[in-house]
Amino acid sequence: EIIANQTITAQAAAFLWLACAADSSVLIAGNTGSGKTTLLNALFSFVPLSERVIVIEETPEMQIPHEHAVKMLASDEVGISMPSLVRDSLRMRPDRVVVGEVRSPEETRALFDSLLAGQAKAAYATFHARSASEALSRLEALGARKSELDSLDCIAVCLRATLFDRKKRKITETRRVIEISEVAGGTARQLFALKDGLLTPTSNLKASLLLKRLETNYGMRREELLAEIRSRAGFLERLAGGRLGYWKDTLEIQERTLE
Repeated sequence: EIIANQTITAQAAAFLWLACAADSSVLIAGNTGSGKTTLLNALFSFVPLSERVIVIEETPEMQIPHEHAVKMLASDEVGISMPSLVRDSLRMRPDRVVVGEVRSPEETRALFDSLLAGQAKAAYATFHARSASEALSRLEALGARKSELDSLDCIAVCLRATLFDRKKRKITETRRVIEISEVAGGTARQLFALKDGLLTPTSNLKASLLLKRLETNYGMRREELLAEIRSRAGFLERLAGGRLGYWKDTLEIQERTLE
C-alpha cells in the first residue's frame, strides 16, 4: 500500500528489506504526521515472523505481525521509565528491540543503551527531524555522544508536505520517504535521495559501508546484491498491484548512477 501510494519507491523499499533482514538498526525520522510509525510497522513485514520482538513505548502505536512479541509501556505516573524497561529487556533475549518514539534525553539514552548493549540483532525507533543530518544533530543535543552515533546503521526520512493543485484549485497533503542515509563517522551519507521527484540511489551507494555489510551478510558480490534488490523491487511492485511500474522505467538511470 505504501508503494502504491507512492510514499516510497519499490527499489528503496527493497533496499530497506535487505537492510532489515541483515540485522541493521534503523531510525525513522520525519515531521509530525509524516508516516514514521506506519513505515516502521511496514518494515517489520521484512523481519522473520519466528523472531522475538520487544516493543518499548510510551504510547502504544506499533502493530507488528509477530506472534512472539512482548510489549512494555513506560509511564511517568507509576515511575516506569524507558531506560528501566530497556534494562529489563536485556534479560528477555530479544531478537529485535523497538524503542518507540525518541523525544527526550531519557529516551535518547534508552535508545543508545539498547544499541550499544548488543542485546539484539537490531534496534528501531522513530524521531522528529527533517533530514538525517538534522536527526544526528538533534540526537547529540539530546545527549548522545558523536562516537555513539555509528551504532545506528540507517536513517530513513519521511516528509508530510502540503501541495496545491492549480487545475483543481485544491490543497492536498502528500507523504513521501525523501531520504535514506547510512551513518559513518558520526555523519549522515545519503544513499537514496529525491531526484526529479523520485527516490533514487546516489553515488554514495557505490562505496556504502552498509552495502558492504549486506554483501558479507548475504555472501553476494556487488552485482549479485544489486540484482537481488531489483528482484525484490519487482516482487514488491507486483504486490502493489503493478499500478506504477516506475522501478523498471528508472532502472537504467539508477544503475548508471551506481556505475
